[in-house]
Amino acid sequence: VVWSPLAQGVLSGKYRRGEPPPGDARAAGSMGRFMGRLLRPKALDAVASLEPIAREAGLTMAQLALAWVLRSPYVTSAIVGASRPEQVREKLETLIAGADVLLQNLKPGAIEKLGFARERLREQYPKLIICSISGYGDSGPYAQRKAYDLLIQAESGLCSVTGSPDEITRVGISV
Repeated sequence: VVWSPLAQGVLSGKYRRGEPPPGDARAAGSMGRFMGRLLRPKALDAVASLEPIAREAGLTMAQLALAWVLRSPYVTSAIVGASRPEQVREKLETLIAGADVLLQNLKPGAIEKLGFARERLREQYPKLIICSISGYGDSGPYAQRKAYDLLIQAESGLCSVTGSPDEITRVGISV
């Protein structure tokens, strides 16, 4: 299971000590083991202490958090998550500005709707290598369909050779 405190909003200053999580936040529902640990007063105070540094650098808290995460020699990619499109745009723009490669597998057309059309990215970031993956290609009758692992396994027949004669199952790892 991949979990990212940046994607969850913990490092972006979204949560405040003594205040309930915003209604649209993932933490507003199930707190879970990870969120409960990271939303302790000591952790929230540590994140809040970074706000003056972000302001002085002319960055949002999300941008500062992303820069901090990506400076780690052990981080090779970042998970961008958000509950509102403008949050995705801000985080993704910051990430792309310092990236060598953009690899995305959103639903066809989704990256463009967010404002990241290939043409703009090529113009603004000429050294950026852009790779868009879709389950059914860019053209043809299924081009606009979403694709996900279990669906592809089922449609390809892979599920029919796993499991038992009585129960068809997906393979153990994503393909």
